[in-house]
Amino acid sequence: MGGTRQHGPTGRVGARWREVTHGDWPAGPLPVHDARRFPDGADLAYDVCIVGTGAAGATAALALAGRGLRIAVIEGGGTAPDDVSTAFTALDSTARHVDQASRERWLGGTTNAWTGGKSTLDAIDLAARPWVAGSGWPLDAARLRACYERAATLLDRPPPSFYDAPAPEPDDGVRFDGDDLRTLVFHEDARPLRFGALLRERLRPADGVDVVTLANVTGVVLDDLGARVAGVEVATVNGRRFVVRAPLVVLACGAVENARLLLASVARRPAGLGNAHDVVGRYFQDHPKGFTGVLRVSRAATVLPASSYWPGRFTAQGRTRWGIGLTEDAQRRAGVLNSYVRL
Repeated sequence: MGGTRQHGPTGRVGARWREVTHGDWPAGPLPVHDARRFPDGADLAYDVCIVGTGAAGATAALALAGRGLRIAVIEGGGTAPDDVSTAFTALDSTARHVDQASRERWLGGTTNAWTGGKSTLDAIDLAARPWVAGSGWPLDAARLRACYERAATLLDRPPPSFYDAPAPEPDDGVRFDGDDLRTLVFHEDARPLRFGALLRERLRPADGVDVVTLANVTGVVLDDLGARVAGVEVATVNGRRFVVRAPLVVLACGAVENARLLLASVARRPAGLGNAHDVVGRYFQDHPKGFTGVLRVSRAATVLPASSYWPGRFTAQGRTRWGIGLTEDAQRRAGVLNSYVRL
């Protein structure tokens, strides 16, 4: 793309863009820019470019903010949902249906629809299992746990040790732990964390972060040698196109969109970026759920059986829920995936 290369909105052209876009952001001092008003053909320079403002993108932005870096955070939607941006989430699926409402395209991403429930992955989820074709992550449990620790501190949520084992024996003495079954721990927020609001609350102009909304990333740019990522190409619905240059690019726009962007980046890689083995987008994960049974309790009962396994009341810190899952040994013997049930 043509155009004069310049720093992003925090640089020389920042004052004009902030003036034009003033009023788009509902509250707080965070610089937010409407990409539809950027000069066509602009070539903007940053140290880091983060694509997506959901849980992953917002967390990355918060972790890097205030470290002397120029950071661009690119969001395909606006500061509130709109029909045009939502239309970009439509997709065709030849197998399991993907609910369009499960993919939000506005500041905060799908955390805008999140109910706030969470737990940690088990070590077996990351391991290569002979009975699961293609299993095994290039990430071990110890490294992931360190990431959990940092995220919990940054976001003021329970540390991974919270999910390691249930609290002491429940009052009614009922536990489903044994050779085949184990108790899992979940935490639910009283008020689900909305990461768009979190960015607004925590980021300040001096942190070096520019949030650019209504900016649709169309591809990842490589350097002149085609050896390293150098930025992203952006297009808007009103026909503007520009480039955000950065030596570090974080794709954090969800499993479907991340894969789509990698496969669409064919200028130097005909099969798409990172797709030399033709596996990009082929190992999607989902968490299908539904009602699998009914437990009838006598009308005369004053206490629910296995009381700690039922959802309790919320406090200001949220609430703890227990689930019942298979042990790793049971999964191996049965040749099944990890799963759980909750009351």
